[in-house]
Amino acid sequence: KLVIEIDGYDHELKKEKDAYRELLLRISGLMILRFTNYQVMNSIDLVLQEIAKSCTLVKTLPSP
Repeated sequence: KLVIEIDGYDHELKKEKDAYRELLLRISGLMILRFTNYQVMNSIDLVLQEIAKSCTLVKTLPSP
């Protein structure tokens, strides 16, 4: 399974909370992709390519 996170301007203020949540998600066997708002707004094609690649990878991984 794949989790996609979009980090906003306040991400820097919540790094510890985000790191803890990310750890819990990874322990649960989830793959996490993280993008910034800037990437989504200015390079959506690249973001979508990364998501597509990750979806292909996730399909090949065994379930936890």
